[in-house]
Amino acid sequence: MTEKKTLNELISLLPMPAIIMDSLGYIKEANLVFKDKFNFSKVSKKSKVKIQLFLHLDISNIIKRLTANDMSISTYDYKFIDLNENQVSVNLHFKNIFKNKILLIIEEKDNFKTHFTQSSKTFGDIFIKSFSNSLSKNISAPITNLLAAMDLILKNKNDQDLLKKLLNIVSEEGNKIKNYIFNISELQSIISIDNERANIHECLNKAIDQINVNNISKLEIYKSYDPSIPEVIFNNEKLIQCFYNIILNAVEAKKNTRIKITTKINHNIFIRSEDLQKVLKLPIHIKISDDGPSINEDIEKFMFYPFITNKKNAEGLGLTFVNLNVSKYGGYFKYERERNSSTFNLYLPLIINRSY
Repeated sequence: MTEKKTLNELISLLPMPAIIMDSLGYIKEANLVFKDKFNFSKVSKKSKVKIQLFLHLDISNIIKRLTANDMSISTYDYKFIDLNENQVSVNLHFKNIFKNKILLIIEEKDNFKTHFTQSSKTFGDIFIKSFSNSLSKNISAPITNLLAAMDLILKNKNDQDLLKKLLNIVSEEGNKIKNYIFNISELQSIISIDNERANIHECLNKAIDQINVNNISKLEIYKSYDPSIPEVIFNNEKLIQCFYNIILNAVEAKKNTRIKITTKINHNIFIRSEDLQKVLKLPIHIKISDDGPSINEDIEKFMFYPFITNKKNAEGLGLTFVNLNVSKYGGYFKYERERNSSTFNLYLPLIINRSY
């Protein structure tokens, strides 16, 4: 996958307008939210457009500071003008993410109905920090190691032992980048809703087995399964991965963990989705609770978006994966704080009017 495609996929996951620009301020990539809200889609793909076109105030000094240093800059109360001369008030969050590549997240202020009117500054700060750490660990650092190894290979062609070690480094660092990009791509992959059936309890048990195989100690899991729950339409591997991500999230939050998994079917369960603005009939309920600490309130508001995490060695992609997949299969994913526990709830529909 090219760097261009990778960056495009990363910003496409964001819920607010975002672009990637170069060191001269030219827009290289823009997500759909940006294109839709600021009429950018009317611009020809061959046209070169500077972000300055949308702003009243000169940001050339900000760009110079960003390209000179690996840093982030936030500015507030800018007037942003779309290509139809509509004016909105925004805060701007810049981050130098690659050499000559700058990420800009646009925080809208009370101009559009959005889930982030009051708390988007928090989201911006958390995202910028986590996104930067993720890129540094998974792309920038491996690339630096690759270049160093390649340089040593060229200088030490006759030392076979050293050459072998250096080639192993090249392979390992290359695989780190490859796996990271694959994980990002998985979030963007279009899931085929086919006739594959999944047994919820079998998938839960396989996810638990995978956790145990990874030698996670002092983990107690209590199961309360409803045997009357029928199979559901869901990709088996992805459902196992969903359960694995939720359980692993609990384990990483607290090393000594008790987890209770409850499944039940209730034909009177109706879930109101604020995002879809509709009520969903989702009788199948999978409840996964742990006795670990509740999720930080700042994180909780945005926890299903990519890179939002307060864990040092996590990417913030696990719960995003769950939310995307559950939603694609017509379900609903919800987090709840309960007394002395944190709970993740998955609600799934029954198979209706399908023939096999």
